[in-house]
Parts: sequence; structure tokens; C-alpha cells
Amino acid sequence: MAIYTKSEKRRFITILSDGRFHESVPIGTEGATIREYETSDGKKGQKNEIMHRTITAKITKVNFVDGDYGQMMELTLDDGAIISIGTASRYGTDILKRLPNVNFDEEVELMPWSMEDGDRKKTGCVVKQNGEKVESYFEAQAGDGKWIQKNGLPKPKPEQTKTQWRKYFMDVQAFLVEYASENICPKLNNAPQKLEDETEDEKPNDDDIASSIPF
Repeated sequence: MAIYTKSEKRRFITILSDGRFHESVPIGTEGATIREYETSDGKKGQKNEIMHRTITAKITKVNFVDGDYGQMMELTLDDGAIISIGTASRYGTDILKRLPNVNFDEEVELMPWSMEDGDRKKTGCVVKQNGEKVESYFEAQAGDGKWIQKNGLPKPKPEQTKTQWRKYFMDVQAFLVEYASENICPKLNNAPQKLEDETEDEKPNDDDIASSIPF
């Protein structure tokens, strides 16, 4: 696991289902490993990557783009690096829920995680500033341990079916993206736009993204 250090070179980083940042790097880069992958349509390939446990930097832009692998949130850091995260993934929703409470004048620490819980995989992303966790702007835990939705976040119905839960998660995703587009992007003087096309080697594949969707 490499320690993230800022650099002026263009960098493209993703969060995969293992709960780590994966940065595509040239062959021969010290500390890099080769990751083999296969997409759902049978395409196989390799990527040369460095993995990071955490990334600490200022967030300077937030963009949303629709691509071949679904909607992505792209965080531009103060060193020019771009972190691409599926908005339907738990990593994406965890960050989106905390962006309203982030001080964009200061560095933020992002630490994705992944763990097995029986036959289920749980994922998420811890957000910190000044050593303290940034709490969700849209949720609070009541005294009985239950979570309360606030600030407009959609509320689930009691005893929802699996199909209803799928729809609920999609409604939450849409709400969080809309809120960030209207309130976070303007704060950063940033109009959502499509970034320059990345090479096929840099793009996350659809299996990577799908594996982190929370349902």
C-alpha cells in the first residue's frame, strides 16, 4: 500500500470493491502491481496500479458525468488528481452525504473501507477534517440507535420489500446528486462538465462499479 503524495502530473484514481484507492500508473512504476480484470461482456485486460489506503487533499471541484458505466462523481483535488466514484455506490453516497459539512478551504481525508459481514459485503467511506469525522448532513442517530433522515433526504417506508428498497436507494442517489449540483458545485465555482476522455486503460470497468452498489 503506497502513501499518497501530491504531484503535478495528471492522475486518475478510482475506488474499487476492495475498499482501496486504485491509481493507474505507467509500467515500471515502483510499488505498482498488475490487476487483471474481466468485464461483464467478457472483455479481459490488465491495469498497472498503485493502491492507497487514504488520500488527504483539498477538494477543488465536484463534477457529475454519465458514462458507459453509469453516473460518476469526479472529485478534483488541489494537485490536479481526479478521483472517480460511482454515485450509486456506498462510497459515493457516504461522501455525498458529508460534502455539505466539509470546509473546502481545508484538506479533507478520505478513507474507503470494505468488510465481510456473513454472506454480505459492506462498504463505505470515512471522511475526516482536522482529525475529526465529518458527519452526515442528512442523517442523525437517535437515542434508540435508529437513524433519522433530515434536510430533505427521502425517508424509507416501514417494512419495505426488496424492490422498494432498490427504488429507495435510487431516489436517495438522485436526491444527493441534485443537492450537490445545486449547492456544492456553485460554491466551488464549478459548472458540471464532461472531462477530457480518459484512455481505455484508465477507466474503471463495469464490474468494479457494480460490485460496490449497496443492493
